[in-house]
Amino acid sequence: MISIVIAAYNAAPFIGICINSCLSLMEAEAEIIVINDGSTDNTLTICNQMASRHSNIFVFSQDNQGVSAARNEGLLRAHNEWVLFMDADDWLNKRDMEFLITNLRQLGEAIDICTFGYNTILQDKIIEHREQDRVCAPIEILNSASFKLASWNYVFRRTLLINNDINFPEGVICTEDQNFNIKALCQARVVQSFNLIVYNYNCTNIYSASHKKHSEAWIKSRLLSANNILSYCILHDVPLLNVYAQVKRLYESYMNDLTTDISVKERASFFISEYNKTVSYLPEIKNIRKFRLCYYNMWLGLLLFKIHKIIVYIKNR
Repeated sequence: MISIVIAAYNAAPFIGICINSCLSLMEAEAEIIVINDGSTDNTLTICNQMASRHSNIFVFSQDNQGVSAARNEGLLRAHNEWVLFMDADDWLNKRDMEFLITNLRQLGEAIDICTFGYNTILQDKIIEHREQDRVCAPIEILNSASFKLASWNYVFRRTLLINNDINFPEGVICTEDQNFNIKALCQARVVQSFNLIVYNYNCTNIYSASHKKHSEAWIKSRLLSANNILSYCILHDVPLLNVYAQVKRLYESYMNDLTTDISVKERASFFISEYNKTVSYLPEIKNIRKFRLCYYNMWLGLLLFKIHKIIVYIKNR
């Protein structure tokens, strides 16, 4: 029924909890595929020990190539009808995951992607994010706030991914989930959401990428991802306006990202280079005046985005 793909790098403190939450499902319903991405701690030992006790755990190792390469390898190894990607420090809710599998069995062939609710696990509290039971068109998600950045927010029909050459972008070290989800939604026919809290997103891991100061490659990946998506759409005859809102969102995230030490000069130079490519693919992006301002004056553009963030913060207090 479902293949659960877990990319693991130095995840020894968490990987056992992650895999055990998957083992609560019947072995006939789920295969658990762990890709050890060159871990230097005990991750591989723990995974192999668990695999020796459970016939539905499959462990594969590769040199460290990053989460995208690990997930792509896991997708190639998957055999079941549906695919769920998990982070190695997160875990599933047994009851709602079982309900999800029951619902997956009953879906029509036209439904290619399902989404569900999740918990954000913080040090001092748990925040619940619920979905409504509904069916919608993928374009509705692409053009609204209901679009989810993380790939663990969705379960994908495997044939959708394989038949449409949908992979995680290797070499893009930020927005790889967003990139993957956008491509999948571009090719999907119908999306089903369920009012189930299936997933626990662990924000207590201080070693995760979201807690680190990032490199220039991190911020640059946002614009590389935008042009990678546009190139994919051109190659696969997807209308480019279908991803207009998401390309805009990636450019906004580039301007709002203050987690790197990139210089304003380098930020501007890279923006100009990638913006020119984006405009050549999607001329409508020139209609967004705040990006044109950044193109001609990055200092002023950064100030504009900073002021906007302050105004939003004050309004939401």
